[in-house]
Amino acid sequence: LSSYAQPHQVPSPGLLMPAFSEIRYEPLRSPGSLIISPFNYPIILSLVPVAGSLAAGNPVVLKPSEMASNVSSLLARLVPRYFDSSVFAIFEGGIPETTEL
Repeated sequence: LSSYAQPHQVPSPGLLMPAFSEIRYEPLRSPGSLIISPFNYPIILSLVPVAGSLAAGNPVVLKPSEMASNVSSLLARLVPRYFDSSVFAIFEGGIPETTEL
């Protein structure tokens, strides 16, 4: 892991010749991604962006739609079982909670 995290030198464009370029592998941490799910297709339109954000190394805060209360309660029950709250958190509620986020 430590060798993977080391910066790697890459060629610089000729126009920027006195400069050097390197690639640094760092996960993006904070502030993360806030995903506010719509009421139509609540599972697909919430979990596909979550998967992309987690794959990029970002923490996720998901706010499911209050109009899809069954899906919201299901996600609120299952997600803490499989994910740490610092990586993937779910907030349920209505307009005041969404405004606060």
